[in-house]
Amino acid sequence: MSRLTIYYGRIRYVSDQISGQTELLAREGDPIREAVEAAKAVERYRHTWVLGNLSTVEERNLIIGRLGYPGIEHRRQEDYDPETQQFVEQELDLPAAVSDAFVLDYKTGAMAFEGTEQIGPTGFVNHFVALLNASKRGTFKGELVRVAEHYREFVSKVDRIKSVSFEVRPSNPRDRAIFRPLDEGMRAANAKRQLTKLENNEEGLILNPPASPDEETPNPAVQGIEMVEEGYGEGYRIDAEREGNPLRFDSKVGGGLLRDAFEDAPDDPSARVELLREKLDERGSFLEPGQSSTPPVELEGDLDAETEPRALPPGEEGDNWAEDER
Repeated sequence: MSRLTIYYGRIRYVSDQISGQTELLAREGDPIREAVEAAKAVERYRHTWVLGNLSTVEERNLIIGRLGYPGIEHRRQEDYDPETQQFVEQELDLPAAVSDAFVLDYKTGAMAFEGTEQIGPTGFVNHFVALLNASKRGTFKGELVRVAEHYREFVSKVDRIKSVSFEVRPSNPRDRAIFRPLDEGMRAANAKRQLTKLENNEEGLILNPPASPDEETPNPAVQGIEMVEEGYGEGYRIDAEREGNPLRFDSKVGGGLLRDAFEDAPDDPSARVELLREKLDERGSFLEPGQSSTPPVELEGDLDAETEPRALPPGEEGDNWAEDER
């Protein structure tokens, strides 16, 4: 058993226009499916990205597969030679490919995929869209599905807040009334940083920020969040529920990205794919275009992009990053 984090995205077919060309494609069938099946490889950020293990479930309009890149790990190993009675070292080149699974509805563009430290959610969608655009089957864009852009909006959309974690440091020199008690408390203790986690899984926490950061609040969770928002901290995380489904707002990883986490997911690849497929069905209302008032984070999959997509920070896969030593 191992941890599995599922993120969600939408792939959009924009037009029959191919970048750099004036003529339009003669379109028949499903453009997303055609592009996936025609995708070969793209070079991005020192890796050759490819799609593999593709299979189609016709009756459900699904494509199942993996996105990743091949690699080689250079390893030095020691062995014993009985003829010379010597321990010897040898250099070995071992396969070290990296890939994550996905389930894609090629009719709607809704997608569920694994998120790992090697391939973060933003990078996954960017590389996927780049492969589709490189297939010369039209122009595609992608977006990560999120519950909310700002934590205040997120709080207003959930039924219960189970925990709030944050890591903050004293302000220098500016402070705000909304987090002044927390700031002054750290200074009184001569603390360089504070790691805090507040929990109430049964009744839920109260998170009621005032209208302005210049207003005071006795709520330590609000103080910590607002302190990070002002730039005096490493990040914060809000775990909540809506209609029985877990939701998370993580300031380090795109804010309120829609995600599901399983602590004891099966190791068998086919069983993990089945979980992806089940969650894609369950999260349908979130994945339909126009269902959220929050503008999506649109990803172009630009082959000439100069900025490396942000992967999950080390340790993001755990639940208690605020308690880890960094």
